[in-house]
Formats: sequence, structure tokens, C-alpha cells
Amino acid sequence: VRLPVVDNLGWQYHLVFVDVWLQANAIVRVSQNTWTDGWPATGELLTTWLAAFTRTDALVGFTGLLPIPVAMVASTGLARTLGAGRGIALLSGLLFGMTPAVLVLSGTTYVDGAFIAAVIAAWWLGLRVLGGERDTSAAILFGIATGLSFGIKGTSFILVLPILVAVAISYVLAARTSLWARASASRHLVSLAAMAFPVLV
Repeated sequence: VRLPVVDNLGWQYHLVFVDVWLQANAIVRVSQNTWTDGWPATGELLTTWLAAFTRTDALVGFTGLLPIPVAMVASTGLARTLGAGRGIALLSGLLFGMTPAVLVLSGTTYVDGAFIAAVIAAWWLGLRVLGGERDTSAAILFGIATGLSFGIKGTSFILVLPILVAVAISYVLAARTSLWARASASRHLVSLAAMAFPVLV
């Protein structure tokens, strides 16, 4: 299987990260151009993993393909959380996967697919937490999705910050309510810390 690079921006800066990191055999600062110096590069980590073991660009086209199933599942889950029936929710996930813009980016090194998958997953998991699912695993998954979206593109702050603030406030209020009821607030505080760790990392 070979999915060669077919996108201009891949050559301009997405693959520059990969090239520098593979040559240095470490994650280092990439100051080759404006786009690689200071922009988030979590999406490029996926591309680096695809190139690290083969030491070629033969598999880097999967960068745009691998997030599509994640985005489809997140779209389906978000639709279910918002009250859609099983069939409609499944249809929403399948339609997302068949959207022409998603298909066009599927063989490229663009990080837009990973970005939108992380944003949709953050909203889906955040709404589940707000709906009462406050266990530690939900908090960790929400934190990972939020942290990934922040690390892939800087514009995600506008999209994900509202749900992050709402979830954090819900954990603080749940802990305060537990304290007033003379119950242990530690479960809520541990979940809040578990959510915050992947966001900050």
C-alpha cells in the first residue's frame, strides 16, 4: 500500500515537521518557516508515526484518512446525545464520512480531519458529562479529546472552550454540592483533575 503525498501544504509545512523530527530522532523545534515555528503540531505527530518505522512518506496519506472513522463515531454519538434516534444518528455519522470535503482530504497530510474529529468528540463527551456521566473515564476521554483539539489547531479554542468551561464548572458545582451534603467530594475532584491533565499536556 502506498499513499504518496498529494497536497501542497504537506510539502510546505506538514511534512517539514516530520522531516526535521525524523532527522533529529526527537521532537524538536522546527524553525524552517513561519508555519512550523510556533503553530500546534499534534496532527503532525500522527504523520510522524506513519513515517517513523518505514522512514519514507509511503503511508503519510493515512494522516487524513485515519480520523474519519473517529469523526463518524463522534458524530453518531453527538446525534444520540442530542436526542436523535438510532437510525438518524447512524445516518449522521455515515453522511459525515461521505461528505465531499472529507473525502477530498482523506489522502492528504492535512490535519483538518483530525481537528474536526477531536472537536466533535470533545463536544459529544462534554455533553455526556453535563448530562450526568461524571465518572473518571468520561472525564479522561473528554480531556483527551479537548487536549487533542487544542494541540491540532489554535482555532479550536473558539470551538472547544465553551464546553470545557461548562464541564469544569459542573465538576466544581458537583463537588461543592457533595460537601454541603456532607458526602465525599473527592470523586468529583479526581475526575476534574483527570480531565485537566490531558488538556494541559
